[in-house]
Amino acid sequence: MKNQGITVIIPTYNCKDLLARTLDSICTQSLDRTLFEVIVVDDGSSDGTDLLVSKYKSRLDVSYFFQSDEGFRVAAARNIGIRHAYFDTVLFLDAGIVISSQLLALHMQYQTREDALVLIGTSYGVNDYSNKCEDTLRQVMNDEVDVALHKLGAVEETFDSRTSYLREIDFDLARMAAPWLIFWGGHVSVPTQSLRHVGGFDEWFNRWGGEDNELGLRLYQLGCTFRVLRQVASIHLPHEKDPVQKRFDARINTKYIHQKHGLIETSLLIDHNWKCIVSGNYAFADGGSCGCMSSGD
Repeated sequence: MKNQGITVIIPTYNCKDLLARTLDSICTQSLDRTLFEVIVVDDGSSDGTDLLVSKYKSRLDVSYFFQSDEGFRVAAARNIGIRHAYFDTVLFLDAGIVISSQLLALHMQYQTREDALVLIGTSYGVNDYSNKCEDTLRQVMNDEVDVALHKLGAVEETFDSRTSYLREIDFDLARMAAPWLIFWGGHVSVPTQSLRHVGGFDEWFNRWGGEDNELGLRLYQLGCTFRVLRQVASIHLPHEKDPVQKRFDARINTKYIHQKHGLIETSLLIDHNWKCIVSGNYAFADGGSCGCMSSGD
């Protein structure tokens, strides 16, 4: 595949205001417009998302695809984007992620100098279940993205929940036994050819959580190199969360992942979050649990 550039794939469901913020930030990119496209895949919205996307056609090379509302089918939605991707790199973004004006250029810079690269981006405001930094994020929501990024760089509570561990290993994922554990679909780029080689996302997933880790595992088994984008160049805008439902869904999905792959790490993932697994904090002499799945992580 020789079409050098970036296909941005954004799955969305009934969050057109957040999607608009994401698309607005993509409109400010320094990367030449001929070197990227945007694919929005609608997982059955009823809020006028299609009309919103149509308003961006004069500002972006943007395509819109719709699938019926049959549950949380983000895996299937992203696969639609993968099938239609024109460029040799796919950048997955969630609706509600706003990005620095340099972000696409950064991903392209890294992807063009290393083959089979999985480049994981961290974002301010990313946390699996907690809403603890929402007030801080709301204070900068009306700022230009680059200005907001500068402000949030001094506010530790907004840092991506992966940051503290990444600091411990100096952001070197070669020191991490299972880097696919931090392969999260909200901000990550992957060669299009690699995605197609492993068959994209597993469409068994129809509830929240794990579909990105499972794809990351297969990319890791394929031999892809995992790295972290050191620059924090994106913000996860606050939105409603249901942490109880998310934990319930994630547990079902992690059981499926272990049934499919049968690894030590996938077994541990059923009852422990990624932090406990990579730190080794999951086994006690009395056989008890570390309690991480019931924490406010």
